[in-house]
Amino acid sequence: MGGIPDHDGEIPDEPFDFFFPPPPEVGKLISARSSLVVGGPSPSRAVYLMVAALYTCAAFAIFLVFALLQGDDTYRNFFMAIAVILAAVVFILVLVFGGFRASCSYVGADGVAMGTVRRKRSNRPKIQLLVFNNAADLQTRQVRQVDHGLYSGTHYRYIWRGFDGAIIIRLMGVFRAKEGALPNSSSTYHLARAAELAWTQHLLDRAEHCLKEEGSIPFEVDSHRLVRIGPGFIEFHFGGEPVRVTKDDIAKVTLSDGTFAFQHKDTKWFSSAGKYSFQYGQMANARFFLMALDKLMGYRWN
Repeated sequence: MGGIPDHDGEIPDEPFDFFFPPPPEVGKLISARSSLVVGGPSPSRAVYLMVAALYTCAAFAIFLVFALLQGDDTYRNFFMAIAVILAAVVFILVLVFGGFRASCSYVGADGVAMGTVRRKRSNRPKIQLLVFNNAADLQTRQVRQVDHGLYSGTHYRYIWRGFDGAIIIRLMGVFRAKEGALPNSSSTYHLARAAELAWTQHLLDRAEHCLKEEGSIPFEVDSHRLVRIGPGFIEFHFGGEPVRVTKDDIAKVTLSDGTFAFQHKDTKWFSSAGKYSFQYGQMANARFFLMALDKLMGYRWN
């Protein structure tokens, strides 16, 4: 998957095949990606090769067992049943994953469009559309999974919700890459990150309106807690009366293992009063929260 528009937001002609045009709702293009290469092999060819290899290996193993156990009807019937089950599994895999399938996506200043087409190139694509003006927030999560000391993959999830709480678009998956490295270009992770950056830029206009009208920008931590950031202060709505703390009142701010923690300078080590913490992955618009901390309070993280 690849393809990047030029500086004027136009779609490149080569080498990728963009099988549906960008909807006008996404605005000026920032990036465009397609899994379909002009003049290249069908995206399904690798799947067919995988299925063929699986079936060949399974058939070889079954016939080898038959050769070793010939003459015993009990074993013969048992392994015949296994052969039938394997054939059925292969058939289902071909139905589900086989055949032509291609994906195409656009990220614009005002939204995101994703489309898939199946069976043949000329079929009508199934399109998902995210218009930023219709979205309330974005929740992200990225976890580098390590089992018994061995890295098994990085799980990511990007979910945009509307003002009614319903999910508009969900981008999620798993990739394997060295720590600090990015996945290969075919991963949907790149689309998710590009969409998040465009969404964050869109939030700047909302933030200016909130600052003018309300004096601070709200960030929902969960259904019961809210954090507001204003020029030189942060306000915690964690139950009871809101607590406002200025930058001069804060002893330290940390972001460790996905947890944000704020501590008041007068907090005692043995007391929980004046200490506020929450999971970064639970917060709506978390990347924009980092920007707000930087611009309005002078705290910066890479």
